[in-house]
Amino acid sequence: MGDFILGRPRLVLLLALLLTLCCAAGAKNLKFNPDYRVFFAADNPDLIALEALEKRFSRAETVVIAVAPADGELFTRERLEAIRELTDSWSRLPYAKGASSISNYIEARAEGDDLLAEPLLPDDLARADLAAVARRAKADERLSGGLLSVKGDVAGVYLYFELPHQNPPVELNAVRAAVNAEVAQLRAAHPELRVALGGVLMFDAALQEQL
Repeated sequence: MGDFILGRPRLVLLLALLLTLCCAAGAKNLKFNPDYRVFFAADNPDLIALEALEKRFSRAETVVIAVAPADGELFTRERLEAIRELTDSWSRLPYAKGASSISNYIEARAEGDDLLAEPLLPDDLARADLAAVARRAKADERLSGGLLSVKGDVAGVYLYFELPHQNPPVELNAVRAAVNAEVAQLRAAHPELRVALGGVLMFDAALQEQL
C-alpha cells in the first residue's frame, strides 16, 4: 500500500479529491435531530416505558426560569409582580400549555378545624402582608427546593410545552426566541433581578445551536 501511494501520488490525490467531493455532495442531506430518543432503539424497554407514561400523562418538555434578586429579597411587591407577569407570559409562547410558580401556587393550610386552600399570593399585593406570605412560603415543604429555593431568595418559573415534533429545529428555535424575548423584557424592567434559563428544551436548543 505504501509503495502504491508513493509511486502514484497524483492518482492518490485525485482519488482523495473525488472521495471528498462525493462526501460533500451528501452533506446537504445531513440534519440534526435534538431529540435524545434517537439514541435508543425502538424496542428499548426504558424508552417504551417512558412513552407509555407520557401517553397516559404528558411529555415533560419544560423551560425553567430562575429569578434571583441581587440583594436576596424576593418578597417585595414589585418583584412578586414581576414573577407573576413572567408566569402569565406562557399564554404568549408557542406550544406552551401552562406554567407554575409561587404566583399561582395554591397553598393548603389548617386554621383550627378548617382546611383552607387558597393562592399563596393574593391578587392585591399592595395590601398583602408580604412578611407573612414569605414566612408561609419558606415553611412550605412542597415549595422548598422547587418553585422556591430553600433560603427563599430564588424563585423558579416552570413553563410547560407540548411540541408537535414535526420539525424539531424550527419548533425549538421558536420556543427559545419567544422565551428569550420575555426574559429580555423582564431584565429591562427589573435590572436588579438575575435571571437564568434551564430545562429540557433550553438544553436541546443550546445543543442544536452548538452543532
